[in-house]
Amino acid sequence: IDYKQKKTITPALLNIEYAAFPETYETYLQPFLLDSNLANLQTSGSLEGSIVIDDAIVTQANLKLQRLSVEDKQKRFALTKLDGEIGWGNRHFGSEYAIEFDSANIYKFRLGQSRFSFYNQGESLVLNQAASVPILDGAIIIESFLVDHPGTKDQSISLDLSLTPVSMKKVSSVFGWPEMSGNLAGYAPSVRYKQGGVDVQGALLIRAFGGTTTIHNLKAKDLFSITPKFFADIQMDNLDLSTLTETFSFGEITGKLDGYINNLQFVSWQPTQFDAWLGTPEGDKSRHRISQTAIDNLTQVGNGVSNIFSKSFLRFLDNFRYDRLGIGCRLKNSTCKMRGVSDGNKGFYIVEGSGIPRIDIIGFTDEVSWPILTARLKRVVATQELIVQ
Repeated sequence: IDYKQKKTITPALLNIEYAAFPETYETYLQPFLLDSNLANLQTSGSLEGSIVIDDAIVTQANLKLQRLSVEDKQKRFALTKLDGEIGWGNRHFGSEYAIEFDSANIYKFRLGQSRFSFYNQGESLVLNQAASVPILDGAIIIESFLVDHPGTKDQSISLDLSLTPVSMKKVSSVFGWPEMSGNLAGYAPSVRYKQGGVDVQGALLIRAFGGTTTIHNLKAKDLFSITPKFFADIQMDNLDLSTLTETFSFGEITGKLDGYINNLQFVSWQPTQFDAWLGTPEGDKSRHRISQTAIDNLTQVGNGVSNIFSKSFLRFLDNFRYDRLGIGCRLKNSTCKMRGVSDGNKGFYIVEGSGIPRIDIIGFTDEVSWPILTARLKRVVATQELIVQ
């Protein structure tokens, strides 16, 4: 033990005949993990084997795990009944290992029973063969899995994976969204995890509402900290407005919708920055109709006015023709800079009408607080759901 250099142990070989949890975690491990994401765990199971510690880092290991379970008390991750043998370091070069678990959780997503086999290349662990990890009604197919410098501060994990189609009905249930049809799938030829950060090369593809939504440039930082951060760009193409507005009880709108959410940033699961646009595609030839309910709701969301001058007369009309519609928001510093399909008299057009009677919706407040805007959206949807019941 080198007190002069402030190094805890340099080095030591520990042979572990039997280590039971939670006693081993609470007595020997937790005091050294107080500043980490592993500081507050509920554990059970046992392990045996040997480890080499040098400069407070596990540089060599060969461990046999028996029904080892770990659950983060903040519900960020969990691993249940981990069994098998795992190891790394030059002392065990060429060894082969296999581990399996009953289930795992990453935030709200539950992973089903899975098995992995590795071989030891000294400074890395390499997956022997592709593995399938059940998730909802689909699976994550892991084609390759490489752990570099395991047990050290330079540890990183690289994966090549794909997501077989998962129903959006299941995804909606997990997040508490209105029920959606369609599916979510994707392919990521390079996923890298290091020091709480995730970088995904590839895209997730959502087929829903008659069109496609693509999520790319997906990254995460401080993934298991109290303030996780997420980054992404989202592209929406050829969505069906009738299905979309029916799902979210917004009032009927027919036509197509394109859009994007660029430079999307989440901190602690709340959006802090993005540039978003949703609007009628150029050259769209589909039928464009909008109901009075949808007109009222768009007017509220955009804090604008519609030119329905005589509702006593127009109440006999269920819907109206429109030429194009669109609404955008550039969020920064909790303020949303609003825009529409074109500029109007001291405002911006959210809906440009067509035919007789012509209905336009014009927004006049181009800057609005993000909490106020989200409150308007929630109020509109909640009111519609109440009317439907």
